[in-house]
Amino acid sequence: MRTRLMLTAALPALALMACSSGEDANTEDTMVDEAEATMENAAETAAEEAGNAAEAAMDGASDMAGDMADAVESASDDMADAAMEQCYGIALAGENDCAAGPGTSCEGTSTIDYQGNAWTYVPEGTCESIETPFGNGSLTPVDRP
Repeated sequence: MRTRLMLTAALPALALMACSSGEDANTEDTMVDEAEATMENAAETAAEEAGNAAEAAMDGASDMAGDMADAVESASDDMADAAMEQCYGIALAGENDCAAGPGTSCEGTSTIDYQGNAWTYVPEGTCESIETPFGNGSLTPVDRP
């Protein structure tokens, strides 16, 4: 784009030089044609370079997205392999894994923080050591607000 602007600005100067040097109109036309051709070539080159840069960026983004998807899948596999247990009364509102009481459908349906009948998966053996403002987590439903 910058090359095109520079050449567009230079075009009148080239025509003026041809006229002032006493060359005939054919020479002036030739110089204008050459300047226009140079400008077109520069524009095509710039467009091609921009296209190549965009393609490289897209390839890089695609590779990164694939790598991230692989990492998420691997982490999910690791979590599935680790022993997990249901821990009641530790989930924040809307962040439970399941069991949120009557009138709820399950995951993400707890209505208050630390709801006693809503549970979340935690690594086995950690539930009862998780502290909340209402007491520790429990392996069974608890009375909480």
